[in-house]
Amino acid sequence: MRRHPDLAGATCTSEGFEGGTLACDDSTCQLETTGCFECGDGLRNGAEQCDGGDLGGQSCGWQGYDGGTLGCTGSCTFDTSGCYDCGDGTINGAEQCDGASLGGQTCVTQGYDGGGLGCTGSCTFNTSECYDCGDGVRNGSEQCDGVSLGGQTCSSQGYDGGALGCTGSCTYSYAGCYDCGDGVRNGSEQCDGASLGGQTCLSQGYDGGALGCTGSCMYSYAGCYDCGDGVRNGSEQCDGASLGGQTCLLQGYDGGTLGCTGSCMYSYAGCYDCSDGVRNGPEQCDGADLGGQTCVLQEYDGGELGCTGSCTYSYEECYVCGDGAIDSGEQCDELDLGGQTCVSQGFVGGTLDCTGGCMYDTSNCLTCVTTCNDLVMWLRADAGVTTNASGVTVWADQSDASNDATQVTAGNEPALLNGAINGLPAVSFLGDDWLTFDSTLSLQDMTIFVVGRNNNPAETPRVILGPAAVNNQISYENSTQILSVGAGNGLDVITSTIGNNHVYHSLTIRYDGVTWEVLRDGVPASATPEGVTGPLTLGRLGSWFSGQFGLIAEVAEVMVYDVALAQVERQAVEDYLRTKYALP
Repeated sequence: MRRHPDLAGATCTSEGFEGGTLACDDSTCQLETTGCFECGDGLRNGAEQCDGGDLGGQSCGWQGYDGGTLGCTGSCTFDTSGCYDCGDGTINGAEQCDGASLGGQTCVTQGYDGGGLGCTGSCTFNTSECYDCGDGVRNGSEQCDGVSLGGQTCSSQGYDGGALGCTGSCTYSYAGCYDCGDGVRNGSEQCDGASLGGQTCLSQGYDGGALGCTGSCMYSYAGCYDCGDGVRNGSEQCDGASLGGQTCLLQGYDGGTLGCTGSCMYSYAGCYDCSDGVRNGPEQCDGADLGGQTCVLQEYDGGELGCTGSCTYSYEECYVCGDGAIDSGEQCDELDLGGQTCVSQGFVGGTLDCTGGCMYDTSNCLTCVTTCNDLVMWLRADAGVTTNASGVTVWADQSDASNDATQVTAGNEPALLNGAINGLPAVSFLGDDWLTFDSTLSLQDMTIFVVGRNNNPAETPRVILGPAAVNNQISYENSTQILSVGAGNGLDVITSTIGNNHVYHSLTIRYDGVTWEVLRDGVPASATPEGVTGPLTLGRLGSWFSGQFGLIAEVAEVMVYDVALAQVERQAVEDYLRTKYALP
């Protein structure tokens, strides 16, 4: 079938339809109306705004209304009867309200405590005129709200004072208000009845009494009193000259004048007791209070003045220097030196004397046994030894040469052994420790003294004074022999038998350029001709220069002279060592 343009003037409308496109069926030459349409067929065609439920996507909103349901008329035009506008005075659709029409709602039904409910231009409730108790604004029937009290106070509510409050239900709270006379101290009240706020006459600046309260809730001082009015009151022991008949004697003292303090208590400053530690009245002294007196002021030479139980001076500890007996405070008295000597006072010899003041006179004691200038090293375990946690770090030279023996390596430090010999210390060497001299000793003629003992359990050599570089030494060769010199600088090896060296002894080496002498405790052990002049060089105490042949011994003292001492001088040093260390 094809469409034919000759329709003889017919149209969809002339054929009873609302509109559309009329056609002609070529096979039958009949009008074809399939392209025509009618309002009511449910399809929006042509000029139709709508057709049944087909609204073309339109709504009340699209048609300029605030809401509602858009419909379609039988003539296929929009039906807006179901649409509405906010402001027409009628509540429709989702509107909470419209104008004065509130749908029966109020501020109360909206959860507020009161006020005037309104309607906004968008038809929702306006609660701006509603109110709640607790919003801090006093509204409607509220007496108050929070701190908003409407200008009211406890006083305006009939109380004497206080802080008016507001309850959670917006009514006045009088819990902070008060009245004078209710027995509770509040606000500006100093007191209320028996309630004095912990105050007393004392805290109010009086000395005692009973504080009261007036009818206007102010303190009453009628029952208070002051110390100093000359009248004994309350707990006052006294007041001014009023002592209640008491005296120092009645108060248990030995005498004196009883007084009264500014706080109305007895003053015993004028009273005294023998043995109270304060010298009063006829007492010469009292305990340690000697009135500035001493044994010397009491015409004794010294001592400690005492005080008897009857408060008179005790002279038992006073003394007169020159009576030949050492008294307390005296070091000595005439010939009585208390067993002390120059050596016990730290000197090497000489004669200890006693001064006229009964003190030691060391002017004739010797700092060196012989000429000090010839002494080039003097190591004493009882002087100049510095130690740390691991042992001896410095053994200071006591001679004028200041040639100290030191060790900087912790593992090679010898130990200081207190009380080793005759109550005096010694330095203990255990075979792997030594001390190095600040300067190498280079000796031609010499006298060397060593006090010590060999602790080596084996019969093997152990170096006492070791070489700086060449083989010069003084060693314990074994338990009975000493090896001296060694091979070096042309010097010979000299071995001397000195007897058991496992006990403390003094060892003397003397060389005058001709004979090498060895003595033990001052007794000759050997005398060997030695024509080579050396020198003998020594740089260590306790080992060979390479650390070998470490000494296992205790050494209490070493003295080195760079001259061959005369016999009398040598014996003087040996006597000093013998006395100091109780040697044979």
